[in-house]
Amino acid sequence: MWDEMCGSDIEIAVTGTEYIEPENITVYGYDGSVAEEFAELQGFEFVSIGTYDPDEIKDISECLISDVGIGAKAWTGSEIKPEVSVWDGTKMLKAGKDYTVSYKNNKAVGTAAITVTGMGGYKGTLEKTFDIVKPKLRYRAYVQKKNWMPWSTALVSGTKASTMAGTTDNLRMETIQMQLSGVKGAVKYRAYVEKMGWTQWATTADTTTYAGTKGLSRRVEMIQLKSSGEVATLYDMYYRTYCEKFGWLGWVKSGEKSGSAGYARKLEAFQINFVRKGEKFTVKSDTTKGFYDSAKDGKNPK
Repeated sequence: MWDEMCGSDIEIAVTGTEYIEPENITVYGYDGSVAEEFAELQGFEFVSIGTYDPDEIKDISECLISDVGIGAKAWTGSEIKPEVSVWDGTKMLKAGKDYTVSYKNNKAVGTAAITVTGMGGYKGTLEKTFDIVKPKLRYRAYVQKKNWMPWSTALVSGTKASTMAGTTDNLRMETIQMQLSGVKGAVKYRAYVEKMGWTQWATTADTTTYAGTKGLSRRVEMIQLKSSGEVATLYDMYYRTYCEKFGWLGWVKSGEKSGSAGYARKLEAFQINFVRKGEKFTVKSDTTKGFYDSAKDGKNPK
């Protein structure tokens, strides 16, 4: 009865900061409602918000939750609560006055639910779902004698290395390519090619681009990756390369070089991992050094 007669349009207005006198309390409600009876019994001021008419209470399920801002969301490990806008035709409803919002299954990867519950002049519920996904970075290598190798996918893990792109069979890597989905932002990348130097930056924002050469039989000696946008805000990106005679080099982070300069040694493979911001990355490698530079190293380390 209270919900039907009063709903959330009943408000109690209080003035004063220390002691509340009865004359400082105002009760808002429908004529003839429990709110009016309560105000009369307590000696409070009552202000009518109209006459209760159940036919005027609209079912919020007839309204619409806007799709703006409620697309797929990148997994963060924390609760994700997209802002909601609810429309009754051309009228945008007000949260806290016309409806409340609750979320379910909004922390783990999968399908999360938004429930809008009517209040005031609205009743019932309205639901909408959105997906929580991990970033998907696919990467591959064009390898001597083998052409394009199968795509590998970067794990979101600080304890397990992703599958490598390329081989460790003493075959040179000539080109790399990447594609990103499931998160906003981009990864740009470039390669240092034998006799050519650094290539132009390629980017996951353009799936037709790649870094390196094809058909010229020239080795890649270094690579460099940089993440930007949401993917850089939510995740740290680590990567490493397998270098001739050095083996797996140490892991480096976004923006750093991986490989060697001045040694004329080919890269054969590479791996990429994402880690949520704030988490540790503990995957070990053959060496902790991610980049060798003959001009700085002095003697050939291997």
